This record gives sequence, structure tokens and C-alpha cells, in this order.
Amino acid sequence: MKDQQTMPASKQIHMILECTARPRLALAEGAEGTKAICSGLKDILWFSEYIFPALPESTAPVNMKVVSADTPRDPAADGCNFTVEVDYEENYNLEDILNTIRRKTFCTFRIKECSQPSDTGDYLDRLRNGTLFQ
Repeated sequence: MKDQQTMPASKQIHMILECTARPRLALAEGAEGTKAICSGLKDILWFSEYIFPALPESTAPVNMKVVSADTPRDPAADGCNFTVEVDYEENYNLEDILNTIRRKTFCTFRIKECSQPSDTGDYLDRLRNGTLFQ
């Protein structure tokens, strides 16, 4: 029987993001701009379709899915709220994932829940209370 090398199973991390899309102003004078729900739909589509680059040591890709969306009845509302679940292996860098989301979307988000190991606790604390980019 051949010896088979097996990779140790990587720990799965589960994170929940609460996102808010806002209306965007038009650049041209007299133009109407983009409603919050339209901005939200673009970001929701991005979360549904984006594929993070695979890591050689990883067995599973980063998986993002929108699990809920809520908009007020008023079409001129100033916010479209939605929730995204992000699952990834510990081989991926949390900061890289969050920076990619920040660069590729227009919504603001906060981490509602994360099962990340405690060694990234300071980073998560600064991100949660808004002092990371100050």
C-alpha cells in the first residue's frame, strides 16, 4: 500500500458582514445620480460572482453569499441594507479579504460576527470600532 500524504484540514472561518449601500451623486450637473437600491444591487451582484484567487495550500475557495437584503419602501431611501456570509480557510488572510471587499464595492460594512482565531483580535477590534483607517 502506498503512503499517501494528506494535508491537514484547515480550519474554516465564518464571518458575517452587515452592509449598507448608499445613493451615489451624479458627477454631471443636473443628472439624477444612483439610488441606494441600485448601488446595493451592484454590490450584491459582486458578492455573488467574485472569485478570490486560489491559494496553493488551500483546498477550498473563499465563499461569499448574500443571505438577506432589506430596503425601505421609499424609492428615495438613503440606504439599502444587506447581509453577507463569508466562509474561508485560515490559510487566507483576513485583512486581504476585507481590503478586496473594500476596494471592489461601494457599500460600507461592519463585521457582525467572526470565528477568526484570537491572534487577529486587535485588527478585528480596530475594524469593528472604526479606528483601523484613522
